[in-house]
Amino acid sequence: DRGLRGLLQVGLPVLEGALERSVALAAAMEARGYGRSAEVPARVRRTTAALTLGGLLGVCAGTYGLLTAEGGTYGIPLLLAGAGAALAGLRLGGRRSLRTRYRPDPWDTRAWLVAGSGVAVAALLTLAAARDPEGLHPGVVPLVAPALPLWPAAATLLALLPALVVPQDSKEPPS
Repeated sequence: DRGLRGLLQVGLPVLEGALERSVALAAAMEARGYGRSAEVPARVRRTTAALTLGGLLGVCAGTYGLLTAEGGTYGIPLLLAGAGAALAGLRLGGRRSLRTRYRPDPWDTRAWLVAGSGVAVAALLTLAAARDPEGLHPGVVPLVAPALPLWPAAATLLALLPALVVPQDSKEPPS
């Protein structure tokens, strides 16, 4: 269909899916503690807001001063003062965040195997492209079946090695 009816038939399912995904994301973020904040006195909140807003206004005024011919004398000091105030406000506001810190898992043999196979594949394909560039870019005129070069095929098979060697982690959902 065309017109508004066609737009509604396509747009409503897309909108519904987007809303469902956003609600699921919000629930996941809330479960992980994202967005929680500590109790902060009103005086500190007002100071944070004043520093951030005043600093950003100072940055705008300083930038305007740098762009005008008459503002060259006050542009740089106002820009620096505004940037300092904005950074101080952001720093003060960041103190009330109670989010947990990201602690990456230490690399074990499986992680090194996966990363090493990727590096090996990149090195082998780069070597194959340097030694025989025509092998990776077969011609199309005349149309014939291309020959299978040994090194790029071995590199591609090497890229599949982690899928066979590394056992699936029980904590991760199957893909």
